[in-house]
Amino acid sequence: LRTSQLAFHPNATQFTLHLSDAFFGFWRQSICRSQNIFCVSNISKNIQTLFLADLNLVNNENYFDLISGKKIQKEQQNLHINPYQTIWISNQNNWFLSIEHRVLNTSKRFEVHVSKGYLIWFFSKNPFN
Repeated sequence: LRTSQLAFHPNATQFTLHLSDAFFGFWRQSICRSQNIFCVSNISKNIQTLFLADLNLVNNENYFDLISGKKIQKEQQNLHINPYQTIWISNQNNWFLSIEHRVLNTSKRFEVHVSKGYLIWFFSKNPFN
């Protein structure tokens, strides 16, 4: 799961999040800025409430927990996080992210890029040779 996410590229932007003492979190953004992932772990032995406003999610985007696959509703104000649970909240939950990763790692003939939900192929060599 991790290797198929653009925001987990080694050169992607990363910042730690300033949340309550019960949480450890960081934000990552892909190099092309198409994917954001908020990684948050409940590091306490109690269920904790994560207020989504603390993450500064962009209002006009859809968000998903990549680990559970659940969609986060736009009107949702908070999430209840179980003890020692980790969530990865992302603005992209698309199958083509994993395809892009595999193609870029296995083929030198072309590149795949994702832009605003569209899959774009760029041929770096003549594909018909």
